[in-house]
Amino acid sequence: MNKYVYEKFYTFLLLLTLISCSKETSIDTIDEESLCEQKNSRNRVSVSYMKNPKQQSGIIMDKYCALGASTASMEWQKNVATAVAKEYRCYATPGARWTIISQNSDNIMSNQLIRLLKDKDETGYYPDLITIMCGLNDATGCITGSCIDSYRIDKIADINITEWNSDSKYLQLRKSVYGSMRYIIECLKKHFPQSCIIIMTPQQTNNKNYKTGVILRINQIIKSITGKNNIAVVDIYNECGINSTNTKQYLDDMQLHPNKEGEKLLKAYVENQIRLKYND
Repeated sequence: MNKYVYEKFYTFLLLLTLISCSKETSIDTIDEESLCEQKNSRNRVSVSYMKNPKQQSGIIMDKYCALGASTASMEWQKNVATAVAKEYRCYATPGARWTIISQNSDNIMSNQLIRLLKDKDETGYYPDLITIMCGLNDATGCITGSCIDSYRIDKIADINITEWNSDSKYLQLRKSVYGSMRYIIECLKKHFPQSCIIIMTPQQTNNKNYKTGVILRINQIIKSITGKNNIAVVDIYNECGINSTNTKQYLDDMQLHPNKEGEKLLKAYVENQIRLKYND
């Protein structure tokens, strides 16, 4: 083979190698960019929501209980629970809020905590998993500033439930999402240290009575307090697939609760997230 033919042949092989590498690189780049787009999009869908062929199905725990507002009391939540647990208890109440409404209202999260603690004391009930989905109702009752409260009380979980519900010195703390949420979460950590606790952010809505800016601030507070307490978050707002462009498809006429299609979507997403996060 003369020098000219050899050089041509060598150049040809080099070009084939470069083209092959270029194709492999472009595929990786596309995948990486698509993940980044999902991560940065306001209405992104979590990558972990996609069906995972390695994901195990079936029961993974004995006892599961749910706390929260009306969405957490719906059938989709029961379907999630019965898919992963042998026993399910629902403490969620329609209209529930983190913040105080009235002293004896069933719509306060601290009263759901009372019922759970009573069951523990009287019957020894101890759930393997506790999930909470609450916060959307608070978006109608507070402005952004009033949702914020400092960590000025060092051991908030040491406040007993009677003091929390009746002592006037805690009233301002109970009016804030930050203070109320911190109390519930820290009490759960104290009384159920062996339980897996998962907090869910509220979903998006186009109902104008529920201010987007306040919901986003509540979600920030959820992530702040759960981060300090090493508790998992399931980000319904950003990752479940319900967003401002498709609420008519997945929410009811009030734009607050999932319709049948929305319940299917929430069930699939939340169940998958629990399987990923449970005792992770």
